This record gives sequence, C-alpha cells and structure tokens, in this order.
Amino acid sequence: MNWQCDGYLISKNKFRENSIIANFFTNEYGKVGGIIYGGNSRKIKNYLQNSNLLHLIFNSKGQNKPGYFKVEIMTPNAVKYFDDKERTIALNSLTSLLNIFLPEYQPYKKIFTAVDNLIKNLDHPNWIYYYLKIELLILSEIGYGINIENVENLTNDSKNKNLIVDQVKYQIPDYLIQTNNNIQLSNQEIKDGLVFLKQFMLHKFFIPNRATLPAARNVLEKYF
Repeated sequence: MNWQCDGYLISKNKFRENSIIANFFTNEYGKVGGIIYGGNSRKIKNYLQNSNLLHLIFNSKGQNKPGYFKVEIMTPNAVKYFDDKERTIALNSLTSLLNIFLPEYQPYKKIFTAVDNLIKNLDHPNWIYYYLKIELLILSEIGYGINIENVENLTNDSKNKNLIVDQVKYQIPDYLIQTNNNIQLSNQEIKDGLVFLKQFMLHKFFIPNRATLPAARNVLEKYF
C-alpha cells in the first residue's frame, strides 16, 4: 500500500536509536501510523512537533503491516506559539485527544476540516470557542453525541443547562448547544465549557476504558 497526502502530526514515540513511530491525522485516511527512519536525526527532528503539517509519503506491504513514512515539512505550526502558553497547551491537548479517540484508517472529514480551520486561524480572538466546539464534534463523531432532548433549563437567566446522560447530571453551557460563531465568552464561561467537556469525556470514555486524560487537557483549564 502506497500513498501520498498531507497530515498533522498528533503523536511520536522513540523507536530504536534514530527512528520514531509517528501518528498523523489526514483528511483522506484518518489517523495513520508508521515509522520515520531517521526521525531523531538533526535533519528532521526539529520539525517533527505535534500540530505541524507535513507532506507524507507512506509505504507498506499491507494495511495490517507496519509501514513507514518519508516526510516533508509544509507548515510549522508549533513554533508559531512557543511563546503563547494557552495556544501551545491547546494544540498539545487537541493532538493528544485526536490520537487517543480516533481509530486508524477511518476518515473523519468533518473533524479534519474543523481541526484544519482552527490551526490555520489560531490567531483569531475567539479561537478557544472553536477549540471547544471541536471537542464536542469529536465526541459526536465517535458516537458520544449529546441528545438535546435531555437538556433542561436551570433558571430563566442561567447560561448553563442541566444535562442528564446515563443517570449522570452535568451542567452544559448554552453556547455549546447553539450556533453563534460571533459569541464573546468570559473566562468563567470558557472554564465552564472546559469542565463540562472534561467530565463528559471522563464518564463516557476515559473511566470506562481505564484510560488517562491527557495532561495538557487538564492544564488548559488553568489558563481560564
């Protein structure tokens, strides 16, 4: 199996002395993994940073066989935000969640489009709103969507609503179940959204699967 496309680096692990095993998120093939020979070499290791967009040339003897990548940097996104802790942590959180949630070789074109748009527009003042909507989209696309019929008002003037799923009660911010791309959020409203999504992910996925929420996702809350 041989193909070429662009993909965002979402994880990397050392493999032998001078190589790494990397996972990429692509529009055409979803999450794909393989070996990058020389991935720890001075020549390319500096641009093998999570969230960077690379051109991938993939070769494998079959879908169930280990493959390998030849890579070329397209857009070095990570370096743009080395001095911006909030955006750097958000990118680390997002790539970690994609790596955990997405199965291999299953395209998720809606998620890819949303991720691509966010990374390309991360300087937008309302970037955190789009980040939160991506987490919600990921959950929906992998089968953990929210049934709006289970949402109840708290009070007439509340910005949060009750949501009961599998006998667990959450408080979901109004803006997560509405479509308003121009909404301006306070730090408290952002934190409410992060807390709700974290609790939902923990109860629906991480705890049942005995998995660990990425550290970057916990850290992200501390900035709001």
